[in-house]
Amino acid sequence: MECRALFSECEAYRYTLTWRWARDPLLIAWMLNPSTATHEALDNTVSGLIKRARVWGLGGVRVINLFAFRATEPADMKRAKDPVGPENDRCTLEILREAKADGDRVVCAWGAHGKHKGRDKAALGLAAGVGIQLHAFQINDDGSPKHPLYIAHEVEPQLWRMAA
Repeated sequence: MECRALFSECEAYRYTLTWRWARDPLLIAWMLNPSTATHEALDNTVSGLIKRARVWGLGGVRVINLFAFRATEPADMKRAKDPVGPENDRCTLEILREAKADGDRVVCAWGAHGKHKGRDKAALGLAAGVGIQLHAFQINDDGSPKHPLYIAHEVEPQLWRMAA
């Protein structure tokens, strides 16, 4: 299994995390911000994503985030001077372009905190610029895509558009 992550030099930011076991399309999970998972150690969220991707016959999981600042609690991320990270949008755009070319499934799962600093709308702008379809496991009452930790593994993602 290929396991890799791209961190900032100071390691305060993680731009992407990939666990790949086959050359098939990937599950691209677009979440809020990275916590403790690395290419060497999984957390519960990434473990659940891997289980889903295997069941769906995908070749791996790649995680991207609205905010690249590493924090377990959203409140800690929100207090960061630059929670987005200097290279996050560039890395995300590159991954979205690759995802479109490779037929990967992009599933948004950032939850209600994605509205912080208008990052949800900025993300949708990046996706629209690439022309890639977005999916969500489920939708929160506020219209945001629900985090996968709180969703049964058998739930399949559906096409999703953020309400205006």
